[in-house]
Amino acid sequence: MNQSKLKLSVLATALILSACGGGGGGGTVLIEPIKQPDSPVVPTVVPTENSSVIDAGLSTIITSAPPVPTYAIDSAEYSAFTTLNAERIQCGFGPLKQNAKLDTYIKGHIDWQLLTQIPDYLSHVQKPNTPGFTGITYLDRALAVGYITPELYASNHDANGNSVYRLSEGLTGGGERRYGAWGGEAVRVLLSAPYHMMGLLEPVVDIGVAVRDSFDAGVVLASGVSSRSITGILTGSATQERQMQSATDVLTYPCEGSTGVTRLLGAETPNPVPGRNLGINPIGTTVYIQVRENQVIKITSAAMVNATTNAAVVLRAPMTNDVDPNPGYYQLNGAYVSADAPLDRNTRYSVTIQGTNNGVAFTKKFTFTTAV
Repeated sequence: MNQSKLKLSVLATALILSACGGGGGGGTVLIEPIKQPDSPVVPTVVPTENSSVIDAGLSTIITSAPPVPTYAIDSAEYSAFTTLNAERIQCGFGPLKQNAKLDTYIKGHIDWQLLTQIPDYLSHVQKPNTPGFTGITYLDRALAVGYITPELYASNHDANGNSVYRLSEGLTGGGERRYGAWGGEAVRVLLSAPYHMMGLLEPVVDIGVAVRDSFDAGVVLASGVSSRSITGILTGSATQERQMQSATDVLTYPCEGSTGVTRLLGAETPNPVPGRNLGINPIGTTVYIQVRENQVIKITSAAMVNATTNAAVVLRAPMTNDVDPNPGYYQLNGAYVSADAPLDRNTRYSVTIQGTNNGVAFTKKFTFTTAV
């Protein structure tokens, strides 16, 4: 009874930060999601808006706190892990737990890219017989570290069409900043992008994080060539274990009390506004809305106002599976609404979203504050 999540399970992201950076300042970014080759085909069963939902084999395990990770407290890995989990917990998505196999996977994949010594090079498909090679596709790499078993790869779905495993790979490249708050900044930039916050907010259970620079990877730099660093975030579930929200919950990011929210997006591929150069004319903060898997969300109205001045913010039309200009990324249970222009810094905004969750009307109200 499940609409296959294949297109999300094979979603991978590459993020290149510009010199002006990202995070709280909302600097220009280039994000490039791709669909991996040679993915197994999963049958799709599309629910109607009033369908009854059967989540065979899926777990409801949302908890309030993740297990303590082994990342060094002053590391960028720890910053990324704690930042993402703090946002997920506050907004009701549930925390992710560190997975050593995913750590190994993402560390090896980052090192392979650094060993290419191509400036700003980020890719999700490795080339065989090259230094540091760990597997052509994300599935090959997951199999190589033992996160996904050959049996799971062969089946990929159960008799009801539920995806057995899910993976989302995120890569961020940015200068030589490889310590401390940098990991958290990378997470916040990913959470500003309509097509990539999904991977960070999916109902999965595991996370692997690595932040590596050229010296970590053993690269011998030519004279005059600077070291570069890459942050990698890998989320997934190796089985049918999921953090399933209740059938009546409507979750959002940002949500009530969110702070430090990125106020603009300077570029994303696919472009959420086809034909518009976001580097010159960026959009503002995006609000992501999610209902339970296998259910259908519809947005009937959306409003955002400056909570201090009560000035209305111009919003772009709500985007759901059926009207998204870039088909195949958003599923029937997800939607987003974006401000048409950058929001003000360090400012509180009030949001009201109205719609239906599997045909049942809802109203969601909350306030959030942008970064300084």
